Amino acid sequence: MARILVGWELGAGLGHVTRLRKIGRALAARGHHPIFAVRNLVESWSVLKDDGFTVVQAPIPNASPRSVKSPWRAAGLADIFIMQGMDRPGDIYPVVMAWQHLFDLYKPALAISDYSPMMCLAAYGSVPMVVIGDGFTVPPSHLPEIPKIRPNFDETAPQDDVVATMAEVQQRRGRPAPESFSRLFECESTWVCTFPELDPYRRHRETPAVGPFDTPPTPLPIPQERRFFAYLGTDYKKFKIASEGISAIGIPGEAYIRRAAPGTVKVFKDSDIQVHDRPVSMVDTLRNCSVIVHQGGIGTTEVSLAIGRPQVILTTHLEQNLNGSAVERQGVGVRVTGDYEACAIRDAVHKVLDEPSFAERAQIVANALHKRNYVDNVPRIADACCRIISIGRAEPVL
Repeated sequence: MARILVGWELGAGLGHVTRLRKIGRALAARGHHPIFAVRNLVESWSVLKDDGFTVVQAPIPNASPRSVKSPWRAAGLADIFIMQGMDRPGDIYPVVMAWQHLFDLYKPALAISDYSPMMCLAAYGSVPMVVIGDGFTVPPSHLPEIPKIRPNFDETAPQDDVVATMAEVQQRRGRPAPESFSRLFECESTWVCTFPELDPYRRHRETPAVGPFDTPPTPLPIPQERRFFAYLGTDYKKFKIASEGISAIGIPGEAYIRRAAPGTVKVFKDSDIQVHDRPVSMVDTLRNCSVIVHQGGIGTTEVSLAIGRPQVILTTHLEQNLNGSAVERQGVGVRVTGDYEACAIRDAVHKVLDEPSFAERAQIVANALHKRNYVDNVPRIADACCRIISIGRAEPVL
């Protein structure tokens, strides 16, 4: 039995820990001992509490303030990492050393990174690494730089500054350093798990994304009843306006509000909306709904595409906007973004319900995805991990 350190460093919500749990369970079934280092212990506990895994707090960055334009908007993933301090040795050295202490404590035979750049740096050249994620969080490692996603935007700092910072940190640790920012993610096995249509680096990949982590659900016919499902987190910047907009949609619906405090959902009290107090089965819920309103998380977007539901996506940050743009390109939904009012959500929902093309395209896209016969990638990832542990040989980069 080998110990495997499973890390989640950046990003919000339950998507990262949910997919890591599936991989952890598959590895445990193969006789290994996963140890989870997670960004958010409290939220992760609801997912991991029944599995008996060792769960510890992941080292996470706390970058020193910097002067940036307001409002700050990322040109790409590199900017997000830079805002975590990756161009400043004093900001990342303590975080990298904290990861190193976890490696020293648990002595894993393998590390698995999900959106964990500083974990990758701590492991670079010393601990075999598997990098997993959706398209956005796993940039192509063969390029000289991480590509900008918004080409007309200036980066917050040059990527060369990050390369110099990584070199300085690794020199202090007596470890090799990546030759470029993108090569930080060069590892024994890389898994880009999403639909290629949702991968912002699809034009740069040497091999397309392999499909979602799980086998996608099969397409479901859209019910005749006009009914919606809404999924929001209370950490959403425009939560108050969004919840008011959802309560005013004017048709029956269901909602799950992540981390809702008592009284948070009182805005729905007089509406025809069933509010769930715990996560629901997305497939079972969408079976009876004709449209979904959500924040553009990759997992929710994938399931909605696979089932064939029009989407209204409320976006604030870069990844949400990328997923929303992909949905719009496919003709299966609309984004609500910027400084919007509550009525914009109501109008968007009725737009996708009133215009038949959205439902028609949603079903066409779902059936096209279904014909690709995507498989469950979790066993494949677990098997790759086992091979790396047993023979120490690099897996093909996907």
